[in-house]
Amino acid sequence: SSPLFQVDKINAPVFIAQNLKDPNNNSGETIQFVKNLQKRNISVTYLENDGDSFFGKNIEQRQKLYSALQDFLEVNLKKK
Repeated sequence: SSPLFQVDKINAPVFIAQNLKDPNNNSGETIQFVKNLQKRNISVTYLENDGDSFFGKNIEQRQKLYSALQDFLEVNLKKK
């Protein structure tokens, strides 16, 4: 079942990174998922790009991803 239909079961902060040009992603569904989490006041970090993959040859994209992930972990691991 799609995560879109499981929003009511999620209570922890969520980190999502996606490439809008990846044919394996349904970006519209992902954006709706993020909006639904935000409506429930779930902390969401959403990162997207429409170029190279975060894990491709573009080092800037990788750095952007890892920096955002580091910030997410620093904020959310302190909430214990």
